[in-house]
Amino acid sequence: MPPLDEPVIPYRSVLPLSEPGSGLERLAWKPATRPDEITLFEIDARAGFVAPARITNTTIKRGIEGLQQEVQLSAPTPAQLLAAFRQNAIGDTW
Repeated sequence: MPPLDEPVIPYRSVLPLSEPGSGLERLAWKPATRPDEITLFEIDARAGFVAPARITNTTIKRGIEGLQQEVQLSAPTPAQLLAAFRQNAIGDTW
């Protein structure tokens, strides 16, 4: 995904790169153009009633929570992540 022109964090003020002596400029508030979180569920029940349905859950997070999650999930190995997700899924709704 290409980088965005707008910052991830909604800044209230900026320090412009201009002539010496210029101060902070307030930015006008504007609503977000995209949601901060999207959750998609894909339920594959093609095997019918005799087999459990395959459920895939995809969550997209943006903003501060997305940055926090990126930091948290970038350190462990893939095997550690899989073990943690499996442990977390025990007793979950799905």
